[in-house]
Amino acid sequence: MRCNPAGASWLQALRPVRRVAELGSRRCHPMSQKRKALRLLVAVVAVVVVVALIREWSRSDIDRHLTAIARLRYPPRQGGLWTYFTPDYIRWSLQGRPPVEDVTRERYQHLDALLALGYLERRVFPIKHRTLEIQDASTLHTMAKSRGLVRDGLGYVNFGSDLRSLVVIARPEEMDAWEELIRAFDDETRSTKSLEPKATSR
Repeated sequence: MRCNPAGASWLQALRPVRRVAELGSRRCHPMSQKRKALRLLVAVVAVVVVVALIREWSRSDIDRHLTAIARLRYPPRQGGLWTYFTPDYIRWSLQGRPPVEDVTRERYQHLDALLALGYLERRVFPIKHRTLEIQDASTLHTMAKSRGLVRDGLGYVNFGSDLRSLVVIARPEEMDAWEELIRAFDDETRSTKSLEPKATSR
């Protein structure tokens, strides 16, 4: 049987038509494109969440407690209408306006945690030359603040239970400065007395 050249050319002409039909059947539908976009979006969100969790886990416990202390806000003192527009009042309001007791309790919890982690140190300093009074707390805070010992919500001083000592919670490297401050505070009465004129005997 002889080959038919015309038939051969006709078969060759059909091959491209089949390929075009196959390509046409493989075209993406709009719905499949939306699914791909949705999958890509979910994958991106998952990666962002994983990265955020890794960063959170990598942060040390110390950093978390320091950040929590820095965010604490005490109720601001009322000083007129302008008080309601101060940054401290706005931040305190955004935190739900917690009372002083709640803020203090939370601060102590973070301080205790930092003490347990070794970031802070507690030391007791005896007071030998004066009797502690309520107003001395404000005096000590002002002195410590002027020397840069009260910052980032850290640096804490309180009266001892016997009222003959001061309890300081601070960074270990700052304890020498605290000791010097308390020594100056304790010597205040003695230095004041030394400046008073002595009574002359007649």
